[in-house]
Amino acid sequence: MKHKFAAIYGERFADLSGRSDAKMRFIHDVNCMLLGEISQGSGLAFRRVALVTLGTGLGFAISIDGTVLKSASGSPAVSIYNLPYRDGTLEDYASKRGILRAYGRNDVTVKQ
Repeated sequence: MKHKFAAIYGERFADLSGRSDAKMRFIHDVNCMLLGEISQGSGLAFRRVALVTLGTGLGFAISIDGTVLKSASGSPAVSIYNLPYRDGTLEDYASKRGILRAYGRNDVTVKQ
């Protein structure tokens, strides 16, 4: 995810950590949350599980038969953040910036 990890993109985690035996694996945050739900949480009882997260952005992940569906890059297989909604996208309304805009105030804090 070059746009989120630009400062370390292309670097080896072992080099950054100073440990030659270090291993690192990046998992998209919403996929990681869904993995927890289908392995230890509310999703255990279901064959098909969908998860929506709300934070600085809008995330969505889906699993079928215990497998989280991913794109070739490891991102969620289905994206909803950029779906058209009113005069923008879903994320323009359902995110930190959307909530701040809805209130029309700069002195409101939205915690993550």
